[in-house]
Amino acid sequence: MHSNLHIYPSTIEKPIQKLKGVKTAVVVPIPDDHNYHNICACVVREPGSKVTEADVIQAVTDMYTAGDVKNIVAPQHVLFIEDIKVNERGKMNTNSLIDYAVKMIKGSK
Repeated sequence: MHSNLHIYPSTIEKPIQKLKGVKTAVVVPIPDDHNYHNICACVVREPGSKVTEADVIQAVTDMYTAGDVKNIVAPQHVLFIEDIKVNERGKMNTNSLIDYAVKMIKGSK
């Protein structure tokens, strides 16, 4: 939920994952007093990739302006991380990723 929009993370993840140099991307909510949640894209680059925050945001906004997706919102935050850990079943711990993103964006308070 961002402002009054219900946004599915996969809608934002798909154009980011199509970027050359992106290994994987996961979108998580960051609590916000004004917007309820802001959107954070956690991106793992391929080795040697130079994908930037601007590239990630542009990939999402290009999809929006192309008219393929309605009511999409570009991420307000982009974090480049080394890896996204998964358990033995291949599932990631989304809550720990959210906690890490909040800590990186808002600092440890």
